[in-house]
Amino acid sequence: MRKRGSSMDIQGMIFDMDGTLLDSMGMWRTIFPDYFSRYVSPEQAEAHMAEAETMNMDTSLALFVKTYSVPATVQELKRGLIARAKEGYAAQKLLPGAKGFLDQVAAAHIPMAIASCTELELVNYALDCFGLTGYFDAVFSASMGYPSKSSPDIYLAAAEALGTDPGVTLVAEDALVAAASAKGAGFETLGLHWPSSRFSPQDMGEVCDVVLTCGWPGVTFDALRSLS
Repeated sequence: MRKRGSSMDIQGMIFDMDGTLLDSMGMWRTIFPDYFSRYVSPEQAEAHMAEAETMNMDTSLALFVKTYSVPATVQELKRGLIARAKEGYAAQKLLPGAKGFLDQVAAAHIPMAIASCTELELVNYALDCFGLTGYFDAVFSASMGYPSKSSPDIYLAAAEALGTDPGVTLVAEDALVAAASAKGAGFETLGLHWPSSRFSPQDMGEVCDVVLTCGWPGVTFDALRSLS
């Protein structure tokens, strides 16, 4: 765990879901290329996923259809992806230590929210599958009118729902662009870096107050609050 800056007065927490609480980014990195490869080359499918990683599904699919002149509608593609994703989530796992950390935050009576790029139907489905729904006071999906996490609007809406100001709200993210967006809006930020991340731990450290390079095991909420 790396740290920067002064101690954090955490009064609320906002979590991304895929790659932050669920070990599901590998699933998405398989589903998208496999699904898109029926229309484009594997290289083009991979390139599109990298470009669209922080977009909501409608925005991502609209860009895909436009860029590659795909002979299918956004809604047709979306129905297929949602069905594939529901099957995929059933085979996924919580990231080690994630539930224990949520238990600590809940025990400290800190309100929590989800802010995810994943379709709301899938967010609710996954949270229910893994028994996480009860931890969160609010659930926000980019499909609720937030085209991309490159804008902090989804985090600002989540903080408003929690009743906390950005400066005392910690955002946990595994996407560099998303973490930078939250930090730019005044949030405290915790970044998770994985071996499969498309950026370095140093890159994440440039925009985050705390960087976890080994996930949640061994991380305590009290330790986060006492960093200085």
